[in-house]
Amino acid sequence: MRDKRRQFPPFYPVRAADYKKSPPEMRRATRKYIDRRHKRPWQSKMSDLLRKAMSTIWKPSVTVAAIIERNKRFLMVEEETNEGIRINQPAGHLDPNESLEQAVIRETLEETAHDFTPTALIGTYLSRYTSPKTGEDVTYLRFAFTGEVGQQHDRALDTGILRSMWMSYNEILNAEHLHRSPLVLQCIDDYLRGKRAPLSLLFTHPSVL
Repeated sequence: MRDKRRQFPPFYPVRAADYKKSPPEMRRATRKYIDRRHKRPWQSKMSDLLRKAMSTIWKPSVTVAAIIERNKRFLMVEEETNEGIRINQPAGHLDPNESLEQAVIRETLEETAHDFTPTALIGTYLSRYTSPKTGEDVTYLRFAFTGEVGQQHDRALDTGILRSMWMSYNEILNAEHLHRSPLVLQCIDDYLRGKRAPLSLLFTHPSVL
């Protein structure tokens, strides 16, 4: 039988006990020898490149918004932001373990204290925002829903929300300089144009929930 010990250089401690007792410089040399023997240089470089690529993959921030109309007035919120007080629809980020429909129901309740039942998708919107104060650059993917507003509850509004309010289209138009983003008016205009898509277009796999 071939003596496998002959495959190793003199500094290579074959037994684990010998390795643990060996001086630090011998252990370092041993680890380098193992790396050279069991991993080719190009494999190491590819692994580093893959890890770097995985950490820098660009992803948009997914948000939902509720376009709610009652008696020709829209349910809006006044909120505090880094750029001051702004006007927006009930809207927010998609959270883990929820569908898009569940997200818009939750955000509407948290920001306006109203129950909301989405009945249709108005549209999906991609926009980019760069904060003039912080320089933060974010791309948003917004899913805007319309539906039926329900009961208003006696509960505190979400952090940063100053109040909810019903505004006419003209009032919203005149306050355009206070809109959280250009999508505020775009979503309302699309709603008024009659844009609707069935919720059946949206599918959430059970693994998400």
